[in-house]
Amino acid sequence: MAAALTQEQLGLLKDASRKFLSEKHYGAIEVEVVMVSVFGAYTESRRRDSPIASEWDRYWTALAVYHEANKEYLSKALKEGVTAPVQPAMPGIEDDIPATPTTGSGVILKVKLGSAKPPKRKGPETVADDEPPTKKKPGPRANSLLDRLSSADVDNNKSTANKSYWTCIADGCSHRRAGRRTAAEVLTHALRCDFLRKQYPVARKEAEDEHARNALGAEKAADPQTSSQDQPRPVGRPRNLETDEKGQGKLDQSSFRDAGRKKSKEEQETWQRKADHLLMLLICKSGLIPHLLDKEDWAAFVTHLNPSYVVTGSKKFLNEYIPQEAALVKQKTKAALQDSRDLTYTSDGTSIRRGDQFYTAHACTPSRDVYFLGGQFGTKDSHNAEWIKNGAIAKMQEIGLELWASMVTDSTNVTLAARRGVTKEAPTILDLCDVIHFLQHIIGDINELPEYESMMEALKPLLRHFSKSGKSKDFLRDSGEGMADDGGKLPVKMLAKVGKTRFATHYMSVNTVSPAARNIQSLVLAGKIKFRSALLQEIFGDPTSLKLPTFLRDMLSYQMVVESLARSLWSLEGTTANASDAFSFWYSIANSLDSRFQTDSGISKELAGHVRAIFNKRYHQFFGHSDAYFVAFCLDPRFPNAEYLRPRPEEARPKGVPEHILYPHAFFRVKEFLKKVLRPLVELHETHDTTCRCHPVLKIPDFDFSETLKLQLEAFWLGEPPFHAPVIGGDTMEWWTNLAIGNSPRSNVIAMLAVRIFGILVNSMPDERTNSTITWFNSPLRGNQQQEGLLDMIMVGQWHKYHAPGAKGPRRTPRRPTVAFRRLDKKMIEKTKMKMREQASDSEASDSDADSEEITEQDQAELQKLTDTLRAKIAGGVFVVDPDVMLDAPGFLNLLSDADDTEDVVEEAVSQSQPVASSSRTKNNWTSCGIVSEPYLSSLVDWSKEHITAVFQAPSNELTLLALDSAFSRSLQATVNGEPVDFEGFAKMIGAMAEETAATGPHVDWAFAEATENDDSGRNGVVKGEYYIRGICGRIPGSDGRLLEIECRKEVVGR
Repeated sequence: MAAALTQEQLGLLKDASRKFLSEKHYGAIEVEVVMVSVFGAYTESRRRDSPIASEWDRYWTALAVYHEANKEYLSKALKEGVTAPVQPAMPGIEDDIPATPTTGSGVILKVKLGSAKPPKRKGPETVADDEPPTKKKPGPRANSLLDRLSSADVDNNKSTANKSYWTCIADGCSHRRAGRRTAAEVLTHALRCDFLRKQYPVARKEAEDEHARNALGAEKAADPQTSSQDQPRPVGRPRNLETDEKGQGKLDQSSFRDAGRKKSKEEQETWQRKADHLLMLLICKSGLIPHLLDKEDWAAFVTHLNPSYVVTGSKKFLNEYIPQEAALVKQKTKAALQDSRDLTYTSDGTSIRRGDQFYTAHACTPSRDVYFLGGQFGTKDSHNAEWIKNGAIAKMQEIGLELWASMVTDSTNVTLAARRGVTKEAPTILDLCDVIHFLQHIIGDINELPEYESMMEALKPLLRHFSKSGKSKDFLRDSGEGMADDGGKLPVKMLAKVGKTRFATHYMSVNTVSPAARNIQSLVLAGKIKFRSALLQEIFGDPTSLKLPTFLRDMLSYQMVVESLARSLWSLEGTTANASDAFSFWYSIANSLDSRFQTDSGISKELAGHVRAIFNKRYHQFFGHSDAYFVAFCLDPRFPNAEYLRPRPEEARPKGVPEHILYPHAFFRVKEFLKKVLRPLVELHETHDTTCRCHPVLKIPDFDFSETLKLQLEAFWLGEPPFHAPVIGGDTMEWWTNLAIGNSPRSNVIAMLAVRIFGILVNSMPDERTNSTITWFNSPLRGNQQQEGLLDMIMVGQWHKYHAPGAKGPRRTPRRPTVAFRRLDKKMIEKTKMKMREQASDSEASDSDADSEEITEQDQAELQKLTDTLRAKIAGGVFVVDPDVMLDAPGFLNLLSDADDTEDVVEEAVSQSQPVASSSRTKNNWTSCGIVSEPYLSSLVDWSKEHITAVFQAPSNELTLLALDSAFSRSLQATVNGEPVDFEGFAKMIGAMAEETAATGPHVDWAFAEATENDDSGRNGVVKGEYYIRGICGRIPGSDGRLLEIECRKEVVGR
C-alpha cells in the first residue's frame, strides 16, 4: 500500500501530530479520524476490527516514526515549499523513499509500509549499562520501555501455531503469558518480579513511575502544549471559510462544535475515572468481592443510577487499576517515610488458601504511624534466614538504610537468624524480639501443664458444641445471670471460641465459661441440652459428681495464673508500647504472680513451681537477647532509681563509674549499651558524609561524642537540669523529644539516643492485623486469589484508610499502656480453696501430690541451658530476674492498677506554670555521697530561661506547641504589647513571628534575667528579663519584599 503526501497534507499531519503522536492519546479511532481528514474517506474504515483500519493503523505508525526521526527535514520542506537537497530515508521501511518534486503541489513522498523501528538514542539518552537490550517486537507500535522489560514472540508449535505470547526479559524468570502484551500486564509483572529488581533496577524504577502516573488516584497535570491561546486547529475541516449564495463568507462553526464534543468527552472520562476510583476503594478498603462487578445484576444497578457509566469488569481492576494504584501508594509511602528517622521494621509470615506462603512487612515511625511496605514472596525459593534477611535489607534500602533503628519479629529459628544477619550487615539497626509472642509462649506453656490437662480436655468439646448448636445458644442466652460459687450473680455471655487470630484466647474462653457453668448444668439436668461427649455429659449431667466443682476450680486457678499475662499482653499490643513498657510489664507480671503464690490463694506449690520455671525460661530468652529493654527502663523518668533499682554492695564498683553515682552496675550497663548504639551511628556518618541522612547531632564537627555522652548520662542519673522536668501524661517519648529540641549541648547526645530507643515499636502487631485482613479478604469466595494481587489490595486499602488526605487514621491508644484487672472476689477464692481441701482425699479429685515441688522432665530439659545457680534458684521456687532491679518494688504492682496519684499532682503543678521538682531522679539518697539530700529545685530564673528558650528555638510549629505545653497551662492569660492573649493566640503569634529561619536555625540570647521571690519555697515570685531572638527571617519596609535575617528584642515579666 502506498500513498503520496502533498505539501498541504504535510501541514495537516503536523497539526494532527500534536495530539495523536503520544502514548496518552494514541488509539485506533483517532487514527481513523485523522486519516479520513487527510486522505479522504475509505470504505468500511469506521470499524475498529476492519482490515482496512488495521492497514491504516500500520501506515500511521510508519508515518509517526518517520515524522519524529526527520523533524528538521520536514520543517524545512514546509517552510520553503521545495525538496530538501538530501532527503533522509524513513527508518524501518523496507525500501527507501524517493522525493519527487511536482509542479504546484509541493513535496511528494512515496511511502512503502514495513516494520518500523525507533531511532537509536544517543548521548545522555543512551540506555543504562544494567538495562536489558531492546529487541525487535512484533506489533504495530514500538514501545522502548516494554521492550526493556519483556520479550514478545510467536509460538511455532503445531498445536499452538502462530499464537503470540510474551515473557519477562530477566534471566531466571519463568513468567510467560499468552496473547499480545499490554502495558498494564508488563508493568505489573515488572513490579512483582524479584529477578528484574536485581538485574535491571533502572528499568524497574521506570516501570513503577509509569504505573504510578497511570493510577486512578494520580493527579493529572495539564498539557502545556494545549493552552487556551494556542490550541491546534481541529483536523478534518477545510481551512477556507464557507460562502453563502451571495458569495459572502460566513464563520465555520464546526470547530466550536468539535471543541464542545471534545470537552464533553473529557468530562465524561474524568467522571468515569473518579467513579472507578471510588469503586476500587470499595474493593480495597471495604472488601467488596471483585467478581461481583461481572454480574448482570451489578451492571443493571449501576447503569440505573447513571446510564452514562460504562461498567468496568473485575479483570480491569485486578490487572490494571489496583496494581497501578499500589505503585502510586508505594511511592507516597516511600516519600512519607523518608521524612522521618528511627524507623522500626516489623515482619511476620502468613499463607493463603492457595497454599502460597509469604512474609508481610511494615514500617513504624516514632510517632507511631504505621505503613505497609508490601510482601516478600517466592514460590520456588526456600524461605530460610538468608532469604528473609535479603528481603528485609532490600525494603530498608528503598527507604534508606540509615533511617532504620530496629527490626522486630517473632523468634522462630529463621526469623531470629534473619534479624542477626540484618544487624550484622547494618550495625546501626537493633535486633529486638517481639514481646507479644513471648508472653503468648508463656501462656501456651501453661496451657500444656498437667494441672490443666483435664480442664482443657473438657473445654474444647464444650466450646465446639455451643459454636455449632443454635438451640443450645438460645437456651443459654435465655437462662439469665450466672451463679458464682459464693452465691453471687455474674453476667452470662456467649461462650468465646478458642481462635487462631488472637492471643490469649484460652483465657477469654475460660472467662466466658466460668460464670455460665452452673446455668449449663441446669439446662442439662432439665433435658434442654444434651452433649454427645460422654465427658461433658458426666461433668454437667451428674449433680452428685465432683467433676463440675473440679472443672470450676481449675478454671479459677487458670484465671488467677494467666490473668496478669493475658491483660498485660493485650495492653502491649498497641502501637504506643515501647521497650520500657515491655520491661516494666514483665516485672509487674512476676510481682503479681509472686504475691499470689506466696499467699494462701489455693494454688499448689507444684503448680507455682512449674509457672515460675516457665516464666524464668522465657524471661532469660527474651531479655538475655538484648539490654535495650533494661536501658529503656533506666532512661524512663516515670520510674525513679531509688524505687526500682537494687544496689549490689557485694560486688566491686565497675571501672570508670564515679563514686557519687548510686547503683553503679546499672549505670555502667546503660553507659556501655548507649556507647554501643552510638558508635555505628558516628561511623556511618563519617564514611557516608555526603549521602547519609543522619541525625543533625552527628554532623557537629570535631565533637567528642563518647565523653559528652558520659557527662550527660551522669547529669540525667543525678536529676540535674535539664533532666529535672516532670513527665506530663506519662509520655516518655514527648519528655525526651522536648530535651532534644534546640540541640542543647547539655542533652543533645543522650536525647538523640533516647528518642531512638523509645521510638522503637516492640511488637509486630501491624503484621498480625494485616494478616487478619488477608484472612478476611481471602475468603472461600475468593480462594483462588494470587498473593501479589491480594497484597496490592491491602496496600491500597491501608493507605486510603489511614494516610490519604481526609482519612480518619487509626484509633490512637494512650501513650502509656494500662491494665484493668478483673476483680477476683475473695469469698470466691475462699470457697474454691475449701472445695480443693474437700477433694484432696478423693481419688477422683486429683491424681497429683499437692506438696510435690518437683519440676517435670520436659521443663528440666528446657532449663539445661541455664547456669547451675539459676537452676538452683528456680528449683527453690523463686523468680530469677535482673540483679539490678527489685522485683518486689511496689510500683510494679501499682502499674497494674487503674489509679496513679502522682501524675495528678504533677498535672496540677504544671497547670499553675510553676517549676516542679523531678519525680524521676531526685528521690535518691545523696547523703552517703556528700551531696545535699534535699530534692533539686531549679530557680525561677533558670526555669524561665530554659522554657522560653525551648519555645523559640523549636525547629517546627509542632515542637513549638510541645514546648509551650511544657511551659504554660492551656488556660494561660497573658498580655502582649498591652493586648490580652490566650494560649492559642500566643502559639499563633510565635508561629507567625518569622516566615523562615536562617541556616543555623533560631536561637535565643539572654541579656539579663532576675527574680523576686515571694517566699522561701523558690516556687512563687516575679521574673523579669530581656532577650534577643536571632536567626529568623522576615520582610521589612524598604526590602522590596525580600526575606532578610532579623533579630527581635523581647522583654518578659512572669508571675
